[in-house]
Formats: sequence, C-alpha cells, structure tokens
Amino acid sequence: MKAIALKPGLYTIFYEFMKQIAESYGYNLIVHGSMNRDLDLIAIPWNDHCCFTKEQMMIKEFQKYLTGKEIIQNNGNIPYTTLPGNRHSYVIDLNRGDRSGEWVRFEDREYYLDISVVQTVLQTNPEYTTGMVNLTQQLVEKDKEIEILKVKVQKWNDLGQMIAKCYNSYDESGNEIPAKIQDASLLDIGEMAAIAFGYL
Repeated sequence: MKAIALKPGLYTIFYEFMKQIAESYGYNLIVHGSMNRDLDLIAIPWNDHCCFTKEQMMIKEFQKYLTGKEIIQNNGNIPYTTLPGNRHSYVIDLNRGDRSGEWVRFEDREYYLDISVVQTVLQTNPEYTTGMVNLTQQLVEKDKEIEILKVKVQKWNDLGQMIAKCYNSYDESGNEIPAKIQDASLLDIGEMAAIAFGYL
C-alpha cells in the first residue's frame, strides 16, 4: 500500500484556524510551499492598523494554539529572523526530534511551521523605530543648543556695542569721534556684561 502523506492534511487543519486568528489581527494568511515537510505561511498586512505589537500578539496566539505555550525572550517578544525584504520570520516547532507526547506515533521528526510576516512602511522593526526616536531626540537637543548659542552670540554682539560706546573711535577721515559714555570704568563694563547676559 502506498504511504499516506499525513502532513498536508494535518497542516490544512492548522491553517484553517490560524487564518481566522490572523484575520482578527488584520493579516491575510496564505500558504506558500508544498507542505511536504513544513508549513510555510505568509502573513500580509490587510489594513493600515497592523503593527509590530499586533504581529507579536498574532504569533503568540499561533504558539498557544499549536503548542499550548509561548516561547518568548526576556523582553517579552518572540524571537524572529529578518529576511530579505525586511520580512520577519518566525519558526514554531511541533516535533523537531524530541518525539515526546503524541508525537511518538510519528516517525517523521520534521513537523514545524515557518511564518513570514510582511512589513509595511508603517510597520517597522522596533529596534529601528527606537533608533529613529533616539536620533530625533538628539536632533531636537541639538536644535536647542543651537538656539542657545544664537542667543549667546547676540548677547556678545550687544556687549561689544556697549563696550564700544566707552571708547573714542574714528571716522573714515581719521577724525576722532568722542565716546558717548565718558570715563567708563571696568565696573561699568562689568555691569554692561551682566545686563547683556541677563544677570541684571
């Protein structure tokens, strides 16, 4: 008797329920591949509200449906691999060699799912998003520093003009122009500097 291919039938049962889960998070789940070894799936964002948080929630629900548990990192996220096109690849193992529980009935030890989640312009890697936020904050801080420097430069210019009034100057013909402020002392100049920099 010809051996019966169990995987396509088993994977089909999984797929029908997983498709409903994906739709609840705004994704369209499609099959990619022959299902002879693993179940290759592609999750495509089907609205503008898909995001990394919903992506992770969807994969966690897949895990609980298929294995009864979640496998997460210390940060609470499910690990994934970034593939060409910025796709996020998640692997859910059903039976990969341990053959425990009900899986002891199957000689084939390669039952697993490979799920690629397509990213959109609005949906980006959280590390990238965090980096962009940090960069934006740095630019904002730099803008603040530039504005402070502009104010300081203006104050220096004002101070220079004040000090210039304390000394005689000369016109284009070389004639001396009396200072507008006579007998200016260092104390007077210091007071001008304090005023220029907002201390008085």
